[in-house]
Amino acid sequence: MRYTDYHRRDDALVESVKNRLRANLETPRLPKLIAAYFDPEQPFAGRDFDHLGSNLAHRVTIDDLLAASLLDVKWSPLAVRKLLGELRGQLSNYLADIGRETDLWDASDQELRTLDDLWFTLVGLVGVKKAKASKLIARKRPRLAPISDEVVVKAIGARRQTWPVLRHCLQDESFRGAVLALRGPGSEDASVLRLLDVALWMLHSRSKAADQARRDARVTPPGASV
Repeated sequence: MRYTDYHRRDDALVESVKNRLRANLETPRLPKLIAAYFDPEQPFAGRDFDHLGSNLAHRVTIDDLLAASLLDVKWSPLAVRKLLGELRGQLSNYLADIGRETDLWDASDQELRTLDDLWFTLVGLVGVKKAKASKLIARKRPRLAPISDEVVVKAIGARRQTWPVLRHCLQDESFRGAVLALRGPGSEDASVLRLLDVALWMLHSRSKAADQARRDARVTPPGASV
């Protein structure tokens, strides 16, 4: 991401993404599928991604790395030593400059610049690429940082522009309302971005667990053959 990218707006692309996402959000029985993700008896990260251990406002800790690992993330020893050691103060300074309650669509210019700095610091570490960096930032700032693994990026359809395009989509209050309407058991306090991420991942992931959950909920993703 680059700070300047958040201020560029391709209206045609934004509308295309918004329409694509609305089609996903209107999938019959999607709330039931999302509820399965947050069910502690199911094999998904659920609430633990946000609530496991201590999620300190301005520090990256072992609890954060463990929580991210629930989303199929593995940390190299070199990255762990950097995150918990040499870079500890720098990361804390970045987090202190980004409000914990800041939403992606409302972030200030300064917060977006700091998000840039945090992002590039993380992806500069050994074995830390975009998806892994996004998961750690999303753990620390769930209202600001979308998770951008391959499943979600493909579903959104704005590769290399995922975060800026989502920012523009979410500036539409009615679109945010469509996401929030998916809240249910276990996800009452989930952020808009977390709900959207879970919805797209559960609809499109090819994992055995997601596939089974779709069958159990009788959910057919948009575009899938019936």
